[in-house]
Amino acid sequence: MKTKLIFLLAIIWGGGYQLHADSPLTSTDISKSYEDVPIVLLASQAEGKLTEELMDYLVNPENPIDIRVALINALSWGHEGIENAAIFLAYLEGMEMFTDYNDFSRKAPWDLLICMAYLDALDDYFNVSSAMSLAKRARSKNRNSYTVRIICALIEAQIAMHR
Repeated sequence: MKTKLIFLLAIIWGGGYQLHADSPLTSTDISKSYEDVPIVLLASQAEGKLTEELMDYLVNPENPIDIRVALINALSWGHEGIENAAIFLAYLEGMEMFTDYNDFSRKAPWDLLICMAYLDALDDYFNVSSAMSLAKRARSKNRNSYTVRIICALIEAQIAMHR
């Protein structure tokens, strides 16, 4: 009887606390399912930094979006001093695809928007408001992509976690 009472009190006392898991963005290992894809393997060996070869893959609309997202996931997060979203934007500007961030966010196709959103979110997963804006734009341009919806949901879950 005493054990049951202690257990009940523990449930009541502990019930007021909200449990927190790891970050949705940092604990979702998309790339694990793509370990046999050479470009994803290359990304996992890039020490967290986008290379020109990886960016060439990201901008090619003929490459499947799920593999492009897995590539980004393989870069991982938490690499001090590496801002892959800024590197990617500079690359796009260098290719004269866009003039700046505002031009990119207005004119980019859905696939580049979701790639940039995911890069931005992983660069700073405590501040994902700009990533969410890009992800929503991508979703509005392609409502049928499961991959886009997954990345949007991860970013939304990240926001909800910090409320």
